[in-house]
Amino acid sequence: MISLKRACVHGEHSPSGRPLDAVAIARHTKACQGAKFVREQSLPGRQVCQGAFAPLRLPVARALVELDASNSTVKPPSRQRASEPLKTILTDASDPRLDPFRNLQTQSRSSKTTDCFIAEGKWCVQRLIQSSLTVRSVVVQQGQQESVAEWLNQSDQDANVSRDVPVTVFVLSKTEIYKLVGFDFHRGVIACGERPTPGSPIDLGKLPNKPPVILAALGISDRENLGSMIRTASALGADHVLVDQRTIDPYARRVIRTSMATIFQQTVYVTDAAASDLGSLASDSGFRTVATTLQPNATPIEKFQIDHRPIILMMGNEADGLSKSLQGCATDRVTLPMSGGTDSLNVSIATAIFLYEINRLRKEPPSSSENYKALLPSR
Repeated sequence: MISLKRACVHGEHSPSGRPLDAVAIARHTKACQGAKFVREQSLPGRQVCQGAFAPLRLPVARALVELDASNSTVKPPSRQRASEPLKTILTDASDPRLDPFRNLQTQSRSSKTTDCFIAEGKWCVQRLIQSSLTVRSVVVQQGQQESVAEWLNQSDQDANVSRDVPVTVFVLSKTEIYKLVGFDFHRGVIACGERPTPGSPIDLGKLPNKPPVILAALGISDRENLGSMIRTASALGADHVLVDQRTIDPYARRVIRTSMATIFQQTVYVTDAAASDLGSLASDSGFRTVATTLQPNATPIEKFQIDHRPIILMMGNEADGLSKSLQGCATDRVTLPMSGGTDSLNVSIATAIFLYEINRLRKEPPSSSENYKALLPSR
């Protein structure tokens, strides 16, 4: 039994000299789940405990799932593309590898300058695991690790997900998670992902197959607004988002949560000079840049004429909208007619209406209108 505990810490061999596989470690793990910290004399300075805190490599976690499912009859873990089981390290919540999760409310984890982001909750973590993004680690409340192992197992079978190194899953009690993140965390699971490198407007202009509609979120300052805009864009088929430096981080925790993790399906582009870049995308790359505005001389969205050009829908700041320079560089300006004395809508709601109308106009067959007559061959 001591050799098994040593295997949990060091990944060593059994007394017979055979390597201890994930199933053997899982059997031992199951036996000591819920135990308090105990110190092995053979392991000076080490604390051994599976129940309170331990990172699980995927094969061990999967074996635990199968151990439960088979009423203590252990089945061999299925094959996976990731590397062989690594050692299971037993430690506590002060481990520096947990620093990305530490004191989330008092330390900024949504800065655009960091190389990682945090996703929280079942749906967001599951969709992160299923995405093409790199998952660095997962913290899960004790008793829920089987679900995480199942998500990892499913993603390993997905041909679109390539994971060279198994994801480390840290299992903590609810109390330990509270100590780690700095607030009463009820969502059960939280993950650290690697921030993807954003594209540039030049990259967008060079796309061989340009997407029909792109959302440009320019100067959006509220996390929930941006998250809702991204979620709506994903639902309506727009999977490319352009943001400027004034827009808050699209990988902020609340943005991810409000978007229901649809940000992980998006390709994000960042502009340092929105007016200049949008002007170039229109003149050099054939985009139709459509500014949304309250100006009375703008085209009502229901009368907007669709053509073959891909559209960049420009949505501005919650309070000020699009600047004059952004409106001036646009190829088109559209507005949303309102009644009842209402002069504006929440930017996320307005985004949904504009995107829906553009999609509807794209799908609608030509009618007996001037637009239809213009498409008829001349005689």
